[in-house]
This record gives sequence, C-alpha cells and structure tokens, in this order.
Amino acid sequence: MGREPRYQELSPSEESFEQSPEKLKQTHFGWGKQSFLVAVATGTLFIAVLLAIVVTLGSAIVSYRLTTPSSTPSSTPTSTPSVTATAAPIQSAVADDKTASSTDDSAALLQISSCGGSAEEARALGCIFDVMMQLWMPVECYDQALSERFLAEGNWTWWADSSASRAMSDEEIRRGEHDAVYVAQDYHVTHCIYAWEMLVRTMRNQQPMIQELISYDHVIHCRHNTLQRPDDGGYVRGVRAPTGFTRCASYEVWKNDLPPNQISSTD
Repeated sequence: MGREPRYQELSPSEESFEQSPEKLKQTHFGWGKQSFLVAVATGTLFIAVLLAIVVTLGSAIVSYRLTTPSSTPSSTPTSTPSVTATAAPIQSAVADDKTASSTDDSAALLQISSCGGSAEEARALGCIFDVMMQLWMPVECYDQALSERFLAEGNWTWWADSSASRAMSDEEIRRGEHDAVYVAQDYHVTHCIYAWEMLVRTMRNQQPMIQELISYDHVIHCRHNTLQRPDDGGYVRGVRAPTGFTRCASYEVWKNDLPPNQISSTD
C-alpha cells in the first residue's frame, strides 16, 4: 500500500489497476537493482573525480619543484662568474697601468741629464749649445724661442781672442767647439737677464731647468759683475765667456740635490 501513490505519481494518466503479488515482487526487485547500480555509478564517478584532482595537484607540485631548482642555479652560475671573470682582469690591468705609469714618472723625476765634458760627447748625448748661456745643455732644458729672441736683439760680435783680432761667425759660435769667446760687456748684462727670465719661464711652465738657474753663486756673480758694479762697468771693454757643460732636471729633483755653492744662501 505504501508504494501505490508513488506508482500513481509516476504514471498519473493511466488508470489504477491491481497487480498480482508475483508482479509486485518482481517490480520491487527491479527498482532495488536499479538504485544499486545508480549508487555504484555515482560512487565510481566521485572516486574518478577525486583521483583526477589528486593527479593534477601532484603534477603541478612536481612541475614546480622541477622548475624552481633549475632556474635559480642557472641564473647564479651563468651571470655572476662571467662578470667576476671579466672584471678581475680589467681591474688588474688598470692597477698594472697605474703602477707602470707611477714607476715611469718616478724614474723620470729622479733622472738628472748631463752633457759630458766635450762637444763631441755632448752631441752624442743629444745636447744643444745655448749661445746665451755659453753652455751645452740637455734638449729638455733648452728654451729655443727665448734664446733666439735674445740673440736677435743683441747682434753681438764674437771674438776668438782677447785682442779681438779674429771674429767668429754665428755658425762657428753655435757649434760650441771653442774653449771660450770674448764679447762686449753688454752681452754679460743681457746674459744675466736672460738667465732670470729663463728661470721664471721654467717655473711657470713646470719644465726642467739647468742647475745654473738655481745657483746662488750665479746670482751673486751677476749682481756684482753686471747690475751693481761699483764703477758701473764703464771701463770694461769685454768679458771672457768659457764654454761649459751643464746638467738638467726638474725642480722636484733639484730641491733634494741642490748644486753646491760657495756663497751661503741662508746668511
């Protein structure tokens, strides 16, 4: 009786009828079997969905673990060592260049050039004869522009002897092969002015200088024999200028190795 309304509900257009007990039993058995199959199918589907979710999550985790270690190490060893390997030689090369440059500068700074003791030796050493100083000097200390200007303004006559019996040509005097030359007193005065101007030019231009420019004896000589002579130099007919051979260096070198003077510069 309890199942009749359900059947009516399933087929409301049909007329009600009585069924035999055998048919009722058969009908009851068929419905139970159908319910069982539906339950099994639903459970199977649910388990399949769960397995699919688990498999998907597992694949994602495995993929993440495989991707993360491979990317991190690849960035570290590829970029960092290459930068280090490149930067190290560059820094080393720069340091080596600075060291070599410093060494070269120190060697050049401490060098004092000389011209030997004869015209032949001076030429072999690359020295030049400066007529205004009557000195063979290293080329780095020779102020050609200044020397030529003074010579052009002076236009002196050079004599080979004290009696002024033989004049020397400009070409001969420039060769610097003479032991001494005799010249008028005004050359002597101009020579001292030339030396002082040469000193100022070398200091201002930070160029090397000959030792005579920092010689206190030479300053006193010029003061007493030219600019401050008691007799004003009026009776002096001429002066003897011997040929000399000097040395050349920067002031940084000379200040630690000053040429000796007979007259004290501190008194």
